[in-house]
Formats: sequence, C-alpha cells, structure tokens
Amino acid sequence: MPAGLPGSNNADNQGNPNKGQSVLFDPASGPKGSPFDHKVITSWNYATGMPVLGVGSGDSVLSTGALSTGIGFGLNTEVPGGVDGVVGTGTTPVDLDSTGNFSSQYIPGTSLPSLAAAADARLLYIGGGKSDVAGVSTPRAVSQLCAAGGGRYLPSVVAGASRDGGTNQGFGTKLVIATGATAFGAAIVAGFTNRSSIGDDFTGEQAQLSLASAQAQFGSAGTAAPVPS
Repeated sequence: MPAGLPGSNNADNQGNPNKGQSVLFDPASGPKGSPFDHKVITSWNYATGMPVLGVGSGDSVLSTGALSTGIGFGLNTEVPGGVDGVVGTGTTPVDLDSTGNFSSQYIPGTSLPSLAAAADARLLYIGGGKSDVAGVSTPRAVSQLCAAGGGRYLPSVVAGASRDGGTNQGFGTKLVIATGATAFGAAIVAGFTNRSSIGDDFTGEQAQLSLASAQAQFGSAGTAAPVPS
C-alpha cells in the first residue's frame, strides 16, 4: 500500500506525491511497486507460511503504508551539530554533537553505529523481515527508510521530495553537512538535496528552509533506495 502524504490530495497520492508534511516510510510498503504495494491477501501457502498476494485497486491502495514518523528525525529535522559550527567535508564522517549520537554519513535503515552498512534489512525489520514456518530466517536485502514531502501548495506550488523513485523504489536519506549556504531544492552535497521544511500552524502549509554553511541535515537522495526484496 503506497504511503499517502499528509496534506496531499487524492490525485497526488494516486500519482507521485511530493507536497505536504515530510514523512519517513517503510520501503516495503510505501513506494509504488514495493513488495506490499497494491496487494491483498488472497490465501496462504501453508508449506512456506507465507501469504499469497493479489493486486488491490482504487483508493484502497492509498493508505499511509507503514509510516516511521515517530523515530524523531527526518527531512525536517535540524541536527544540533551544525549550529555549533562543526565543519566537515561532504564525505568524511563527523561526530556532530561530541557524543556519537549524531554522525554525518549516517543512512537511516542502512548504517550500523560504526556507519558500516548492515548485511541485510535487520535495522528495518526484526530478524531481517522474513522467516518460514520453522522459524528459519530469510532476511530481506538491505535498504533504507524512505522520505518524501516537504513541498507546499500555497501561496505557490513548491515540490518537495518525491515518494516514488522508480519501479518498486523510494528515496532514502543521508545525514550530510552543508559546505555552503544551501537553498531549499539545492544540493547539500552531491547526490543529496535540501528538502528541509516546517509546517505552518495557521495555514497547514510547509515553509521551506535554507541551510547555513556547516549545518548538518538529512539530505534527500537523488538515487532510488534498494528494494528490500
């Protein structure tokens, strides 16, 4: 079921929404064509313990998917290290708050505390996401939490990060450091765009934010995330 973005209308959500509140979502259920998109359980394969899935239709496929907005960060998060004047390059990891809690080059859903990539999807799903009736784990492939939104309708239309990045895929994020003043929609570093925005309590519309030099932020990836197959 593809994720519908808060603030986007039905036509947007049936297409490829990019306006409304910034959200993070599960790569297995949010993007079009992802493993749980447009499907309903029609029966069970009792030999494998897995459901047999059929294709859904209509507005029933426009649910919010599996949103991950409660984890405390996303495209609209200002990371504390940047405003403290921490300066680094676009590719070298930097401890942003002197505690190790925030490090640049971190990819949500992929990066271990060491910043090395996990071997599979264990950071997204317990046990990697799949097991058979005997309890034998067959983990999904490593992927990333996907992000979308941050755009607005009023007073003019501004596109945020897109939900869909191609067949079966969405766009991940990475914590990167701006090497110069970066407007909304511009590259923070190569391959990662500033989609930082905050909601307006009066209009419900998003206000796009610029980044200052040395400010850290989760950039929206320009390359689609791997499918957690």
